[in-house]
Amino acid sequence: MSPQFCESSLQPFLYLYRLLLKGSLDKKTLLVFDQPGLILGSGRITPFACLICEIYQHLQTKFLLAVDLKEMTAALDAAVQGYGLDSHFRMYEAHESEEPFQYDFVQVI
Repeated sequence: MSPQFCESSLQPFLYLYRLLLKGSLDKKTLLVFDQPGLILGSGRITPFACLICEIYQHLQTKFLLAVDLKEMTAALDAAVQGYGLDSHFRMYEAHESEEPFQYDFVQVI
């Protein structure tokens, strides 16, 4: 099944599934997701956060997520705590700097 033909909220899961099947995820991989919570919808945010933790725990695949939804942030924080990955997880807030198109990143977790 191609990702463009499935329900949009399942697309992030399908991409991860296909990468797992191909053996494309390992400790050298960095996956970037931009606002996955907007696509997932509230019912799939927590399972997605848990899946990210499972993949990291078993394959050491790194993730960079641009997150704006508080629900996604809370789900990630809870999943990280639940999987005992606190020392491997960092969360930053972006703040506009005085320079145009520049941001300062402040660690919050």
